[in-house]
Amino acid sequence: MTTTVERPLEVDVPPARPRAFSVLAGLLAGAGALVSAEIAGRVVPGGVSPVFALGNRVVEFTPDGLRQASIRAFGTLDKPLLLGGILLVVAALAAWCGVLAERRRRAAELIVVGLGVVLVLSSIPDTAATLVGALWVGVVAIAVGVALLRWLTPRAAVPKPVAESDPGAAPAAAGVDRRHFLKRTAIVGFATVSAGGLLKMLDARARVGALRDALGLPTPARLATGNLAAADLGVPGITPVVTPNASFYRIDVALLVPQVDPRTYSVAIGGMVDRPFSLSYEQLLDMPQVEADITIQCVSNEVGGDLIGLARWQGVLLRDVLAMAGVQPGADQIVGTSVDGWTGGFPTSYGLDDRNAMIALGMNGEPLPVIHGFPARLIVPGLYGYVSATKWLESITLTTLADFDGFWIPRGWGKF
Repeated sequence: MTTTVERPLEVDVPPARPRAFSVLAGLLAGAGALVSAEIAGRVVPGGVSPVFALGNRVVEFTPDGLRQASIRAFGTLDKPLLLGGILLVVAALAAWCGVLAERRRRAAELIVVGLGVVLVLSSIPDTAATLVGALWVGVVAIAVGVALLRWLTPRAAVPKPVAESDPGAAPAAAGVDRRHFLKRTAIVGFATVSAGGLLKMLDARARVGALRDALGLPTPARLATGNLAAADLGVPGITPVVTPNASFYRIDVALLVPQVDPRTYSVAIGGMVDRPFSLSYEQLLDMPQVEADITIQCVSNEVGGDLIGLARWQGVLLRDVLAMAGVQPGADQIVGTSVDGWTGGFPTSYGLDDRNAMIALGMNGEPLPVIHGFPARLIVPGLYGYVSATKWLESITLTTLADFDGFWIPRGWGKF
């Protein structure tokens, strides 16, 4: 009877994998999990983009002073920088998980689970999200993250003992060698890039942009006077009187620009009115159109700042729409609500007087750019945007100044 007796090995122990391999494994696992969650956010009913949802929560909980400082310092770059910062933090955590998984796999997996829970909790408050949809997106992120982490970070290679009965045998190493590791990373990398391409295909931006580009605007029944676009003030280097759409400032809280299909779009008019109703995009286009040269600016604009612009806006007079609804006595505030849940309220008198407040459909001779509120937005001359310039307009509600506070009011801003 042969007895197997373990004896000390007289061979070299295979060297541990370079730390860079572990970092790469963690980064790829994190990228795969995040891309998978983004795809799930687009195909699962009630799901939303977890990255943008997390960004929205950061915006909501950022102190107002810090938010204003970021706008002053970075202008329209504040959103890309915020999203870039979020991705950088996620990448750092993913890399750490890759290193940690080599020796403490359970701890690394718990971190992945924790990140998935954070994504779920960030998604639930979004108006487009449901609890079930947010949970499914979180489950996808956790499942893919943990699976890839296990596949790419096998336990460190440890030589197995040689049996006394076979002294000439070479020790066998556990784990995955470098060649196999590189193969696996190549597979995951290719799959992640391919999934990113699928994500781009699922993105509504291209579809909505194509629909917008195919649209035309009816000739306004009342044209703006003069040709401000051709005005020359005779001052070298001065900005044009009319701000081109591509240069027009953008300030809002939407990290992910809403993509609204004009074929299914409608705006609801309700609240303290006699006849609540809704108007589709086609119905808005069929109403009498007006155009007006109107300057709007952000309340954060400083003297000489660029958060201001003049455009030739085209649309439907707000007072005509309110006349169709029948404003009830006592309704002294008009509240615009965006499809992303943002709200802004202003006195009803501003929507009923002769200042050309409108539901705008066009900007400088073309349908509203998507980033500026397509298909429809509110434009109210004489008021800062934070109370009036509702983009991606979903509803107009008549209420009272005492009964409702717009998005910025609980954050310490004035009513108007």
